[in-house]
Amino acid sequence: MKLEPRQPANLDWDRFTWPEAIARFARGLGAAHLQKIDEAKRESEQLNELEARTQKTGEDLFARNIRMLRLELNSWIAHVEGQEETAVSLMREAAELEQTTPKHAVTPGPTIPAEELLGDLFVEQKKFAAALAAYNRSLALYPKRLNSLNGVRRARASAQP
Repeated sequence: MKLEPRQPANLDWDRFTWPEAIARFARGLGAAHLQKIDEAKRESEQLNELEARTQKTGEDLFARNIRMLRLELNSWIAHVEGQEETAVSLMREAAELEQTTPKHAVTPGPTIPAEELLGDLFVEQKKFAAALAAYNRSLALYPKRLNSLNGVRRARASAQP
């Protein structure tokens, strides 16, 4: 939550919506995890604006990536608000979008894989078999990812009677 978007101030951030979107997503996800829903929603609104601005510039691939971040954040917001079906639906939409979006040549992979976030969401919902399946899908796409590997361990351990 403490990340400051649009820093350093001397950079023309209006030309670089994708890096700002990553900071906004991180702030929003942190806020959601801390139950600061109003702050999380403000960051989601910022992501919506960044997506629209990016779309207007014709940067469709970056706009898709920002949309994924917005869907993921909105999923966590729905979860914190107790809207569990909506949370899962939004995260599945993000995962599908991620799988159908080509990777830009000069950007890294997803900020956090959507399937990994879906696994985290299922762990919070105590749906450990579904969490394990989501983490395994994440590992199929992004092998040896530490957070997904740890998620597999948590889901297996929690599923034990």
